[in-house]
Formats: sequence, C-alpha cells, structure tokens
Amino acid sequence: MRRIILDRADRLHRMPPEFVNLDRLAARLDKRLIQTIDLSLIDCSLNPELKPPTPSIADLTAPPEEKTHLAFCESVARYYEARYGTALHPQKEILPVPGAATGLYLLALAFVDPGEMVLLPDPGPPVYRSAVALCGGGIQMYYLYDRSNYVPDCRTISASLAGRTKLWVLGYPHNPTTALADRDLITEVTRLARKHNILIVFDGTFSFLADSATDDAGFLANARARATGVEIVSFDHNFGLGDLHLAALVGNKEAIVGVKFLAESAGLLPSRGILKIGCWAMQYADRLIKDRRRRLNEAQAVLTEALEKPGWQVRSSGGLPFCWITLPRRFSSLGFTRRLLRRTGVKVTPGTVFGEQGEGYARISLLTDLEKMKTAAARLVEFGSLWQKRRRRIAPGE
Repeated sequence: MRRIILDRADRLHRMPPEFVNLDRLAARLDKRLIQTIDLSLIDCSLNPELKPPTPSIADLTAPPEEKTHLAFCESVARYYEARYGTALHPQKEILPVPGAATGLYLLALAFVDPGEMVLLPDPGPPVYRSAVALCGGGIQMYYLYDRSNYVPDCRTISASLAGRTKLWVLGYPHNPTTALADRDLITEVTRLARKHNILIVFDGTFSFLADSATDDAGFLANARARATGVEIVSFDHNFGLGDLHLAALVGNKEAIVGVKFLAESAGLLPSRGILKIGCWAMQYADRLIKDRRRRLNEAQAVLTEALEKPGWQVRSSGGLPFCWITLPRRFSSLGFTRRLLRRTGVKVTPGTVFGEQGEGYARISLLTDLEKMKTAAARLVEFGSLWQKRRRRIAPGE
C-alpha cells in the first residue's frame, strides 16, 4: 500500500526545536546503571502532608458547571483583593485555563494574526516562541542583561516598536534568571502599552513565591494594569500542584472574553473536578505558598553552599524553584551541561535553551526532596573541584 506524504505546516518549522541532546545522554547513563538526577525540570511536587481533595472520575471528566466556575473565580478575586487590594469582577476579569502554557497559546491565537508582531524577552522560556509560531505572528526580541538586572530598557523598546505590535510578553520573577520586578517597572511598562495600544501578557508562573518580592510590585497591584494586560497565574508552580494543569487568566475584560470564546469552542476549559481542587488551593493559598517557600529555601541553601565552594557565581531569589549560574569562561552552555551530566549524572538546563543571551549561563532547578538535593549538591562539589584542579594546571599556558 502506498503511503501518503505529509508536509508539515510552516508554523511547526518555526517552533523552537526540542532539546533532546541531554535526554539521549541521560538515557545512555541509565543503561550503564548510573543514577541521573534531573535538575532541569521545575519541581512542582506538593508536600505529602498537605492533601488536596480527591475528585471522583465523574468530576474529572465532567465539563465545568456554572456554579463551580463562579466559585473558582470568586476565590481568585478574594485572594487578589486581600493580597494586592485589587477588586476584580469574578465573571468578567478571571478565567480558568488548563495550564499556564495553554493560557499563553490561547492569548496568542485569540489576538495575533499572521504577520503581526509580539515582543518577547531574551532570555525567556521557549514556550513564548512556540506560542507566537503557532499563531503565525512575528517575533520582536528585546534583550535582558545581567548588568541591568535583567529588566527591559523601556526607552529602547519604545523607540523600536513595529507598527503592528499586538502583544508584549514579560514575566517576573523572571524565568530563568530569578530577577524581580519593581513598581516603577510595572508602571512604565503599563504606560508604554497604553500609549502604543499593546496588550501586556504578564507571566505570573512564580509571582506568589519570591520571598523578597513586595506585593506592590505585583502586576495587578498597579491600578492601570488590568486595563492594559492579563496576568497568567500558575497553580502548578505557585502552589506545588504539578499534576493539576490549572492556571487563571486575570485582567483585561476584552482579553478574557476573547480567550473564553476560543477555549469554549475548543473544549479547553478545566473540568469540574480540577476547578474544585483550584478552589481548595485558593482557600489554603497562604499555607501552601508558605510551605512551598520553606521547602525550596532549604534546597536553595544546600545548593548555594555547594556552588560557593568552587567559586561559581550564583543568582537566586528566596522561594523560587531554580538558580541561575554564570559558567566558567572556558565552557559554552551546552558543553558545560553535557560534561556535567557525563561526569556526575546531574542534568541541568543550558542557558541557550532560553535564547542567545543565555550563552555562558545555566539554570539549576531545586528539588523539594532534600536528601536527593544533597546528593546532587555533593556531585556538583566534586565536579567543581575537578574543574578547579584542571584550571590550575592549564593556567600558565593560557
């Protein structure tokens, strides 16, 4: 039987390639019975002592009913008012979606036509580029630098805006660098968005976690932010509900209406059971966040102590589930992560996964399993000691 030949759509060719080099190397190590420890993925595990309600199979498969949907939105609205002093309309300014990435895809599909431009940060999560590629939009990068604390230069962005720029994606605490926003940045970004008629998509994947983040630096703490943008709040990462795949879009009414229409048409609204767990998470939000911060801070202390011994530069922020490290000059990001995995079995993320400005850096995720984190830290110390010895041997000839 003759097989048909399928040509992929151009949008699939424009999406960032999957990073599989380290996965293949890790698979070979597993075959050699070398235990690998994955510090490339964000740990979203919930403390076993905190048990969410267990929904029935019927609830997990049932479409969201109006009562449960409204209860979820009202619980999110109460939390925002208590934390930021922002009064939100539950039915018009809040929408549950099945995960932060899905929310980003829906926003891009709802508001970006082929050829229209989207502002994306470099470094930034590759899902940003995937969302723009899927809707056929064009990417306009703005670069974030260590010397400027990884915050955008709004004057440069304003001067270079294209005429058809529709969305501006940014997120703080910043993935992967752990940089935090302040009130002045949110105010300036909001002002520019109003001036140029651009919808802000604020990635709040870790917005509730950073210990040193002040509440007045929250996106929706700014009085004008809800008119110019939408925040994506991740329940998976903020509350440690990694298997839930639930997020909330909060903010601009017109954006919520457009995404809701698209999500309902595609059957992408979370089920009744998922929304019930989301209501439970909002009811115990402060306790869940406090516990997650505590567990991540313990892991961060272990990792920071390990990385300081070989003298690596570590950028971190209390409560966040990852650190951003500056690599020795001799190594490229990919070369460093491959050598680290081959010699120690520890897998981290090369900075180039997040864009050109990630070269020379790597992101190391934290594990809430403290014993496993200590094992990984010990291997990093051993690797760092080997690197220091080699550096001393080759120093005279460099």
